[in-house]
Amino acid sequence: MKELLTDFAGLNAYIKSSDKGYLDALRAYYKMVGEDAGFTVVIGAQIITNSVDFGKVDMAWVESNVLFAFEFGKSEDAYKHLFKFMVAKPALGVMITSSKSSLKPNKVKEMIEATDELSGIEIIVLDVGEGREA
Repeated sequence: MKELLTDFAGLNAYIKSSDKGYLDALRAYYKMVGEDAGFTVVIGAQIITNSVDFGKVDMAWVESNVLFAFEFGKSEDAYKHLFKFMVAKPALGVMITSSKSSLKPNKVKEMIEATDELSGIEIIVLDVGEGREA
């Protein structure tokens, strides 16, 4: 699974050839990768547990139970995504960020490690700015 998510050469080639904005191209790339792997991809999936609506996740690969969050803003916004991961309990949570944004991937990694409630959930943080896993 991780090799699907960390093909940064393929990601960069896709973004360079795309006529979309950077964030839209990122979303389109990971949507394409999921579909090519045979997964149903849902954009903006609603998380509802015990009749409580916790909001939407950016993207989900349904059959593999992978949830995506694209965040390049503030720490508070990253916590919102991490909370959704905590509620949904995916097999894998993928936080996509960039070292070139105000929210640094290492900061997100520290947030995850400091939150005990996330300890049972595998979450990887991808730094698309540097093309590496944080």
